[in-house]
Amino acid sequence: MSLTITPSVLEATFTAFNLRFQEAFKRTTPWWNQVATLVPSSTGSETYAWLKEIPGFREWVGQRHVHELVSRGQVLPNKDYELTVKVPRNAVEDESLGIYNANFEMMGLAAAKWPDRVLAAAIKAGTTAICFDGQPFFHASHPIDMDNPSKGTYSNNKTGFALTPENYGSARSEFRSRVNDAGEPMGVRPSLLVVPPQLEDTANRILTNERLIRAVTSGSVSGVSEDTNIYRNTAKPLVIEELGDQPDTWYLLANDMPIRPFIWQLRKAPQMVSMTAPTDPNVFNLKEYVYGSDSRGNAGYSLPFLAMRCTA
Repeated sequence: MSLTITPSVLEATFTAFNLRFQEAFKRTTPWWNQVATLVPSSTGSETYAWLKEIPGFREWVGQRHVHELVSRGQVLPNKDYELTVKVPRNAVEDESLGIYNANFEMMGLAAAKWPDRVLAAAIKAGTTAICFDGQPFFHASHPIDMDNPSKGTYSNNKTGFALTPENYGSARSEFRSRVNDAGEPMGVRPSLLVVPPQLEDTANRILTNERLIRAVTSGSVSGVSEDTNIYRNTAKPLVIEELGDQPDTWYLLANDMPIRPFIWQLRKAPQMVSMTAPTDPNVFNLKEYVYGSDSRGNAGYSLPFLAMRCTA
């Protein structure tokens, strides 16, 4: 005998689906909070102003030297996202909801990974997306002083630079040598090595092995050399599956600063809603209950000197 569908039955069904959604959401571990700073949003967009560089303390002689926030504000609009599924009314009547329970768990996982997917897209778009200094976030000629081009530039986008111990060391040294507009070292060092799955083994060998083993060739003789790994524990590896379509690209990030290289702007966290009333068109015309999750937010960029992109 089929189940008689009443408002209480529909409410209980929604509660059961939502519980599966929330449980999967909570047990999923995203990576976005390792590379991005969370910025709660309360409007349709947020405007960001940044210090051009990291200034140092100076001896106080005469008047204070005032460092201004960059007037070229970045506006980051919030975007709407959704994920919607349908459940046949007959499945509720027949109490055949097993497979649908699993689908709502997958929805919860997708909701938890939503920031990861948006941030991965922002990372990959960083070679063209403009940041606060008027250049793409990853670029070979960022100005050291936006108001004085004579002070030169720095690069945070290196090409022809495969992930090897030597290249990692070179990029790390260049990263740590960056100066502010007064020519003073900013004291920023990379703490995270971000790689796609294809470079996971290489990253782990560079950052965790006690010894570095390299192939060497001298004339017609080939062999290996083994040395103490001076790069061991100099950063943490982070493998991002969503970057797998760029198998030769890797990133150094300073993720232990008050601001991280990327912004995760959250206007509305994912939540479940439903259309199950008998007069809803989907129910009346198609005998289907519709359940969905929606959210609002966006990913953006903070300070380019907190990141470096390298690709073979």
